Amino acid sequence: MKRNIVLISQRILLSAGLIVIFFILGAAFGAVFFSTHSTTTTTSSSATFYELDFTQQGQCSPAYYAAPWEVVLNGSTTVIEPSGGEIATNGSFVASPSYENYSLIAFAVANGLYSYNVNGLGRNLTGIATVSNSDTTVTVAAIIFCTTNPNSTTK
Repeated sequence: MKRNIVLISQRILLSAGLIVIFFILGAAFGAVFFSTHSTTTTTSSSATFYELDFTQQGQCSPAYYAAPWEVVLNGSTTVIEPSGGEIATNGSFVASPSYENYSLIAFAVANGLYSYNVNGLGRNLTGIATVSNSDTTVTVAAIIFCTTNPNSTTK
């Protein structure tokens, strides 16, 4: 009887061992022949930006530039030069050769169409600028009446 119990125990262990071996082989076999492939795609959201420059063309000789002036891009982004300046509601401005440092307003933008309003040059200018794979410049000019006075001129 002891011998039968030992034989039965050995058969149970042998069967359990075979089941484990078949399970391991089956999993490995299945992984090789029935594997599923998953692909992960990573996209980069880094856009290329270009400069959209609004350059004030100097008037008279020597060249006079108006200040303060502003550009409103797409109705929401406003840049004013000099920084902290205020656009006069009556359209007046001051012009001087020393304002040349404030004659550029620049935006970093992706390709596209951009509506703009330029204020503070004695008139309001509106338009649409197209940026297409390169920097773009919009040239604007203030309404300045030239005089022979070498000092600052006021409109």
